Amino acid sequence: MDALKTKRKSLRTSFTTTANKLKECLAKKEDAKDGDKLRAVKSQLQDKFLRLDEIQNKISSLLLENNETAAEYESDFQAAEDYRDNFLELKSKIETLLNKDFGSFLESPPELDVVGHLAKRCHSSVRCLICKRRHYPLLCPDLRKGKESNFSPKDRTADNEQRSTETLLTNLPSEHEIYLKTIMIRLRNRDKEVCARALLDDGSQRSYIEKNLAAELFLSPSGREIFSQGLFGGGISPASEHKRYMVNVESLNRKYSTPLSLLEQQKICSTLPRIHDRKLLSELSSEE
Repeated sequence: MDALKTKRKSLRTSFTTTANKLKECLAKKEDAKDGDKLRAVKSQLQDKFLRLDEIQNKISSLLLENNETAAEYESDFQAAEDYRDNFLELKSKIETLLNKDFGSFLESPPELDVVGHLAKRCHSSVRCLICKRRHYPLLCPDLRKGKESNFSPKDRTADNEQRSTETLLTNLPSEHEIYLKTIMIRLRNRDKEVCARALLDDGSQRSYIEKNLAAELFLSPSGREIFSQGLFGGGISPASEHKRYMVNVESLNRKYSTPLSLLEQQKICSTLPRIHDRKLLSELSSEE
């Protein structure tokens, strides 16, 4: 325990030095506009925090296992949270600058619930296949116009009846598969790594990892949260405890890496269908 605390003290000093260096960069206009410098300092800070977090997890586990040191856990945990908050705040500031000044959409993972998000400032490269404007084809206003222009009055009546029927049958199994936004990522914890399929849910306010995946990576909890979850239809689940983990998330080519705070969940969702339609795959490939 003493050896771990000594090592943690050195890492905390190193982390604080780099954090102060980063704050100085952010305070200077010239440095704040230097994307390469910001990325370099961010990488240094991220590396130090990951090593610090690894040692902290070991210390926290030892404190919880020993009844004599259990009381020390709370103050030790709060101190660790201060370092985590400092890291996440600085990381957020850098990513905001990079996204704003350099349009580096891939520099940070997709954020959930972005307040004040405007289309003209969006860095997404989405293009409609119908009108070539910046939105998904499903939202294209020309889609319905083009469809209705070829309809006779009789066809329109039949179409309206069909839509009414579709509305009534929304609870029945669909004949067509519905594809959700997913991405393949690499999760790493020290010498353990796993390639996983991540679901990008724009309506979620938290990020989760399935319990069996956390066990496979031998993750140690950095904290716990107790909360209820809102359900479809307005229901609320009973309050339950969720372990919190800090996991390193990487792109498959290892060109991008960032630590991410994830909450443990027994099961996130049912089976997500994969695209097998060759025509659709060809269209998606042509958009790259």
